[in-house]
Amino acid sequence: MIEEIASVGRRRAQTADRSIAARFRAWLDAIDPAVRSAARRTTLHLGVGVAIIVVVAVGLRGLEQRVHAMPRFTAPLRVEWIGLPDWLRAPANQHIVADLTEACGLTLDDRIFDPQLAQRVAARLAAADLAWVAALRRVEVRSDGVVAVDCRFRIPIAWVRRGRSCYLAGDDGVRLPGCYAADAVAGTHLVVVEGTWSEIPEIGDSWRSADVRAGVRVVQVCRARPFASQIRRVLVDSHRGRRDPNRPQIELATDRPASRIWWGRAPGEESGCEISAEQKVALLESLYRQSGRIDMNRSYVNVTTWPDHVAAPAVGEAVASGEPHG
Repeated sequence: MIEEIASVGRRRAQTADRSIAARFRAWLDAIDPAVRSAARRTTLHLGVGVAIIVVVAVGLRGLEQRVHAMPRFTAPLRVEWIGLPDWLRAPANQHIVADLTEACGLTLDDRIFDPQLAQRVAARLAAADLAWVAALRRVEVRSDGVVAVDCRFRIPIAWVRRGRSCYLAGDDGVRLPGCYAADAVAGTHLVVVEGTWSEIPEIGDSWRSADVRAGVRVVQVCRARPFASQIRRVLVDSHRGRRDPNRPQIELATDRPASRIWWGRAPGEESGCEISAEQKVALLESLYRQSGRIDMNRSYVNVTTWPDHVAAPAVGEAVASGEPHG
């Protein structure tokens, strides 16, 4: 019984299939011959087109693999720094460039065809402990195997001495990498901010202590002036009267032993009690033009009070009691 039912089902299915096929043939016979011919040609063209696309895709993939395997594209990539400032081109600072190049993180497996390579290099250079980089403008991977990096770099403008160690301050007040023995930096051209016992910030962070910020601001307003090379140290030990309220808050030690410039308060903090930092700088420029020395070969020069003249002891006169001395 079951077999008979299955046989009947099969016969019905075959009859239905024949019926569908018959109707399809009838529909084809009803189509205009010209239309049928055009359809066949179109189908043939589509088939040929698909075949060509497949062949081209396979061929391009093979060509790409052969190109990628060429020596010029398998050679190690190299970093090129765009617009490197003069201070970083100096032989003494090549170790900084080497550290930055290493920080880019290029490996022997990196290739110019990697679409994420420039983004990875940019992310690495944005690390906080790479404080030399103030801003990253562009990273470009070139066809010749060069990874071109265009940055704006911070400029070291001062040493900050704490105890027997010195740390670098950048032109924007950020702590730069490195810790150096005080004796090792004595012969460099950078000014030393001296007299603080405040906490040292992490690399890439701003100097938080008020005395260091005050000293760095003095360096900033003086660094581009013609007399800048005569300033060797910025003394902040009496900042805001910490050591002696009767002493100037900030003093500048010149390259002449035992000579001081009584600078006074930090730039922007004069509060009407002293002339402005711009007026103080103008006075020092005037002294430099007139005598060639901002300290006039005296034990001290006071630029805190008058915008048109300074106070200083006579030549050979001893420093009065309570006044700064070497």
